[in-house]
Amino acid sequence: MTGEAAGHALSMALPPALQPWRQWLVWFPPSLAEVLGELLCQLDPLLGPLGGPRQRMVGEPEGVEGLHTRGPYERLLSSEWLLAQELPDEFLRRAVAGEHLFLAPRQAAPQVDRQIVALFDAGPLQLGAPRLAHLAWWILLARRAAQAGAVLRWGFLQAPGALHEARRPHDLERLRRGRSFAWATAEHWAGWQEALAASSTDAAHEHWWVGGTPASVPPPVSAPGLVTHAVQVCRGLDGESLSLTMTQRAQVRSFVLQLPPAAQGALLLQGQPAPRTHQARSGEDAFTFRVTDRLALSRPPVFSATGGHVAVMGTTRAGAWVAPLPHVRARKRREPRWNPWSAQARPLSLFFVRQRLAALMAWPDGTGMTSLWQVPGQSGPWRMGDGDGPKLPPGTSRWLPMLILAQGPCVLDAAGGLWLNGNLVDSGVVGLQAMGLGVSYVVSTKTHWTRRFMRPGWNTGRPQIPAVKVWHPLPTQGGCGRIEGFTLPGPVDVVHFCVPNDLDEGACAGRLKGLPEERWQIVVGDRHTEPLVLGAGWRGVGLMRTREGRHALLCLADDGKRLFQVDEFGMQACYTAPFHIMASQVCPVSGRVALVTAARQLIVFNAVTKALELVLHSAPAAGEEEAE
Repeated sequence: MTGEAAGHALSMALPPALQPWRQWLVWFPPSLAEVLGELLCQLDPLLGPLGGPRQRMVGEPEGVEGLHTRGPYERLLSSEWLLAQELPDEFLRRAVAGEHLFLAPRQAAPQVDRQIVALFDAGPLQLGAPRLAHLAWWILLARRAAQAGAVLRWGFLQAPGALHEARRPHDLERLRRGRSFAWATAEHWAGWQEALAASSTDAAHEHWWVGGTPASVPPPVSAPGLVTHAVQVCRGLDGESLSLTMTQRAQVRSFVLQLPPAAQGALLLQGQPAPRTHQARSGEDAFTFRVTDRLALSRPPVFSATGGHVAVMGTTRAGAWVAPLPHVRARKRREPRWNPWSAQARPLSLFFVRQRLAALMAWPDGTGMTSLWQVPGQSGPWRMGDGDGPKLPPGTSRWLPMLILAQGPCVLDAAGGLWLNGNLVDSGVVGLQAMGLGVSYVVSTKTHWTRRFMRPGWNTGRPQIPAVKVWHPLPTQGGCGRIEGFTLPGPVDVVHFCVPNDLDEGACAGRLKGLPEERWQIVVGDRHTEPLVLGAGWRGVGLMRTREGRHALLCLADDGKRLFQVDEFGMQACYTAPFHIMASQVCPVSGRVALVTAARQLIVFNAVTKALELVLHSAPAAGEEEAE
């Protein structure tokens, strides 16, 4: 069922008393729509009639509406005039009896420039149950504006001058998330008085205030037009109701609003979405899913080798969600699946073995041993932080880079050591990426950085890599043959790779270390660009290959929401996230970008095709604030 069909089905299922608000109730599941509809029915009588000047018919008539037996004779039907010529006596009789027919023009539509502004107090006294009244009042005012041909614009009292629209579910979600621990002050009202100075003098406009008392500062008396309708919302003494007092000009009305059961009220405040299946089938829902867990903000997502799957950790249970991404040959989308592991294990590295999620696990049993999870035929013989093995400290916010080769697991430890099956291959390593049957990585020293390639059991005297121009053999280390490519001055501390396929050596980008701003250098083969200097607060998150064949650095802007691609020819905007981005990961093969937002969403955006491919919503949690 499409989203439009689902909304139509819910509209038909609503009782007649709730049909006036069906346009907004379809944004909620049927059970919650009825709960919210009960609040609307209770509050609707408080609204009263529209104030301001009456609507008048203006302009020229718009066509003919019908025929009337009364009217000026310049609008008399031509057939009546013909009767006057042929049968004058009959014409006079019809005139005396009032039987003449006149054209009735259609009058022009009412033209009144009306605006409804609503200011909601988001302060401490309005947290919890009072916000149910805010949600209901928002819908009531939206319908009031629609009936009057007006525009509803609303804002928070604590944010002077910021007005929002009231047209989409996202607008109502903004109201639901708008909570503040700041009290309303005289400065807030002064800011609104300045912002609404033009409309406060027009009698056709309505300015509503919905807030608490007595802690909130009332509207200033020096500007009576700033608030034409005031609604004070207080908690009832019985704890199961709200006390509302509405003031309009000199009239004061009080009302007791009965609250729904606590469980249903909590679901309304948590923001349940419009009805949809887990796998919606058309439009935006084709890539939108909701999981039953809370997604973690502390660890970045992980892509499979080719970028066909993405994994993100949960918080309420031990495990991770794995979501398949769109494929040109796929007939239908598959839902994300849950991959649990032991509650005692702590993952140090999360990666894929083909399409299966795997991990390097640490066990808090005092032995310092690790083990490999869901890796066929492998086990971890390492002891964390002891002896001459890899340094694998637990509890970090970044995954340890790890690959599974035919000869065993290859891991980059926290000290920059590259290990293959327990043997040290190289030191000073910053980043690594699988390439064919080997591994491409970067080594950084105090004076320079260089790219290397290693392959277990490889004869370094015959380096053969497609598209490679200049590589120099290095001594065998840890049973692996190694070759070295470019060498550039300056140390780097972060490296991103781009390897579109196994037959291409791809490119890499390094962030120069020890500088006040981020400077990145992109290297393709033996050619490198001039350093790309990013603005203050910007940071590079990955490397991609554009459709034109150029390599560009993917950067997150200083606002934490916008994603740009930057190369030596300039910058281009890619995507703007709805919430602040907390963690990100770029697939070096497909160019897909996985973003975890502050609202605990996983968003996958294809930076090459500029297409949104996945939105994974977390399950709501009672009492948790979602960031804007």
